[in-house]
Amino acid sequence: MIVKKRNHNNDSHINRCYDSSENQVSFIFRKPSVISKIGNNRNPATCAMYLIYILLLFNLRITAQEYSRFEFASLPYLQNMGNEGVSVMWVTNKICKSYIKYGETMNLDQKAISSHDGQIDANMPVQRIRLSNLMPGKTYYYKAVSIEINVYEPYWVRYGDTIASPTYSFTLPAKDVQEFSFLAFNDVHDYPQYFDSVCNKNPDFSFVCYNGDIMDDIVSKEQIVNNLCQSSATTFAGNKPFFYTRGNHETRGAFSRMLKQYIETPNGLYYYSFVWGNTYFIFLDTGEDKPDTNQYYYGLADYDEYRLAQSEWIKGIIKTNEWKSAKHRIVCSHIPINVNESDSEEDYAEAELSKKITPILNEANIDILICGHTHRAKIYKPDKKRNYALVIGGGPFYRNNGEGATYIKVYVDENNISAELHKTDGTLIDKYSTK
Repeated sequence: MIVKKRNHNNDSHINRCYDSSENQVSFIFRKPSVISKIGNNRNPATCAMYLIYILLLFNLRITAQEYSRFEFASLPYLQNMGNEGVSVMWVTNKICKSYIKYGETMNLDQKAISSHDGQIDANMPVQRIRLSNLMPGKTYYYKAVSIEINVYEPYWVRYGDTIASPTYSFTLPAKDVQEFSFLAFNDVHDYPQYFDSVCNKNPDFSFVCYNGDIMDDIVSKEQIVNNLCQSSATTFAGNKPFFYTRGNHETRGAFSRMLKQYIETPNGLYYYSFVWGNTYFIFLDTGEDKPDTNQYYYGLADYDEYRLAQSEWIKGIIKTNEWKSAKHRIVCSHIPINVNESDSEEDYAEAELSKKITPILNEANIDILICGHTHRAKIYKPDKKRNYALVIGGGPFYRNNGEGATYIKVYVDENNISAELHKTDGTLIDKYSTK
């Protein structure tokens, strides 16, 4: 937003334009008589002042942005991958315009941009470009390119430096893929240091499920960039996508409302579904863990209605032919469903979810529900109340010398789903198989 402030001092002939998004100030002359006044004034101080005005006549911008290097705040990371496309996202430290060079070989003979309403996306730090009409099961190579925008005015745009990422590759899932695996992380709480070692131990995974509270209460955009985007990009996400489930801590803090700018889901919501090979996935958003009336939500929570809307949405999903014809069905949610039904405020969401969601999931014939939240790693086998298995990851990493942190590895083949709970060093805690 640009706010113009007129200086009414008799000696002033400029407007100062304050750009609230970049904290930059442009000085623009409004009276061309400044130059003539220099010749008519013999006061050295006044002449010096007018000479400064002449420099400002050329719209000299004095901003912190001009003096910092244009660079990636986060390298590229893959989002919303399907059989025929994927979105590439990255973050820069300044406003820019961007494109992707890609192709079936390292020659990168194709180019993709993103535009909306006739305008090529620009003037924003978060970059998002969709690669569409690709071939299922095929490998592609790409690199991200951004061009700095130093000045963006109605009749003048000045470009700065150009940066390019390394070249990455990704492989789309084949439509009929019968065997794959994925990793699930939960309750990381801003300590993603073990992602790299876990991914190196399990190089065959197809994607990652972030199952909530990857970050703690979100208090800055830098927190999102550093602990979600960049930590993923430098570990695996330049080549393999992650799918995101929001946790209760990620609903807290002023910048929690910005989170959606940095991820992409198939429907633009925090709850969504997708198909990977022979398996149908539902990702739920379980919201906050306490009642909407809790004093610490300060009247900003509306999760009871939100969860009710999701329950109705699930009812529609499980009626579709795509759901019914899937070989396997997996649901991911941060807060467990049908584990704790106490009257405690701390367990309010679990009890609500059990009432609203469990009957639907029982009817839906799901195979496994993957959760987090409790920080206690455990596998619950199907029982009388719940006809599906429940796998809960532990955490977080910063307690007990990292002993509580875990990851879940899920193997899917034509006839079976196998879920393993591991400590971050690879030690097996427990496992469950549908067959």
